[in-house]
Amino acid sequence: MLAERLGVNPSEVVDDVNLQDLGMDSIGVMGIVSSWQRNGLRVDIAEFTAAPSLKAWWQLISS
Repeated sequence: MLAERLGVNPSEVVDDVNLQDLGMDSIGVMGIVSSWQRNGLRVDIAEFTAAPSLKAWWQLISS
């Protein structure tokens, strides 16, 4: 999902890559997190914007 949104190869979206370096912006974060919220995930978009790596996102989701 992230790779598609960023227009990159999935192999580029590794745990510690800064998603902003791949082109993720705040609008992209809002779109992704909003879709998760519609599916029941209780998270704050600002936390994902402040932690722009897949590893950090996993930690936010699993906490």
